[in-house]
Amino acid sequence: MVRSRSEHAVIVPTVAFRLAQREDVPALLHLLPDLSPDPEEVRADLPALDRGYAIFDQMQRHGNVHIVLACLPATAAVIGSCMVVVVPNFTYRRPWAIIENVVIAATHQRQGIGAALLAYAFEFAEQQGCYKAQLLSGPDERQIRFYRKVGMDDSHCHGFKKWFIAP
Repeated sequence: MVRSRSEHAVIVPTVAFRLAQREDVPALLHLLPDLSPDPEEVRADLPALDRGYAIFDQMQRHGNVHIVLACLPATAAVIGSCMVVVVPNFTYRRPWAIIENVVIAATHQRQGIGAALLAYAFEFAEQQGCYKAQLLSGPDERQIRFYRKVGMDDSHCHGFKKWFIAP
C-alpha cells in the first residue's frame, strides 16, 4: 500500500516498488535509454547528472510530480520506473493522473514487472484522489496490447501531440 514517501516500500513477488528520492537520479538516467528501441539516441539527449538533480528538485518543488520505481530487493537496483503527475481539475471534483515514461530495463522486460509497476502507480494515483489515470502510447501493437491487458481503455479516446522540438 502506498501512503507516503517515508513509509517502507511495498514488495511484489521479487520486486519492490517505491517513490524515487534524489539519490535515485543516477539510476534513473541510466535506465531511461531503455524507453526506446534506439537507446543510444535517448542516451545522447539525457541531461548531465547535475542537471538531472536540478530537474528532480524542480519536480519535488512542484509537489504533484512523482516517480515510481521498481527495484530488486536484494540489491536495491532500479529496474523500472514511471512518472505519475497528479493534475488538479475542475471537473469530477477530483484530480486525474498522467502516467509517462513507463520503462523497464531491457534485461527485465516480459517478466510481469511492467504490469506490477503500473498497478502500483494506479494505486498511488487512486490514493491521491484521482478519478482516472491516462497515458499515451506509441503505435507499437505489443505496447497497446500490454496497456489494454493492465486495464487501460482506448476505445473512447484518441491521443494527440503537438511537438515543439523535433521528435
